[in-house]
Amino acid sequence: SALDLPGEHHSHGEGDHIDEHQSDHGEQSGEAEGVDPPSYGRGPKGEIWKIEEHLWPLLTLMPKLLSRNALFFLINSYTTGLQPAVLTYLLNTILIKEFGGHVNSEEIGLPVTASGLILPCGASGRWVSDSAAGAV
Repeated sequence: SALDLPGEHHSHGEGDHIDEHQSDHGEQSGEAEGVDPPSYGRGPKGEIWKIEEHLWPLLTLMPKLLSRNALFFLINSYTTGLQPAVLTYLLNTILIKEFGGHVNSEEIGLPVTASGLILPCGASGRWVSDSAAGAV
């Protein structure tokens, strides 16, 4: 599905899905959301998506998409150079003041059999509500 930024139209990759439903106030919102934005891409009309320019506007939409009873939000990025600390900072800045909860981000890696090491290939950030954290 595509997520439209104000004044712009961008597709966030084949297979990406944002599960939306009607909140009690008639707004589009969800209990849990996840995004996997590309590092770089083009929209159907040639629009250019660059994660370093468009990630902040994308994430600022999340408080509008998450319901007041949201449990978690997850973002994955396979962009080299986008550190877990950056995702932690962004999610804390955007979601904590609105929803409380806590944020955790980690590196994504692939095990290399020959060396026994982990090859870094991205980062994952997760916001979890206080009610969901207490239930786990």
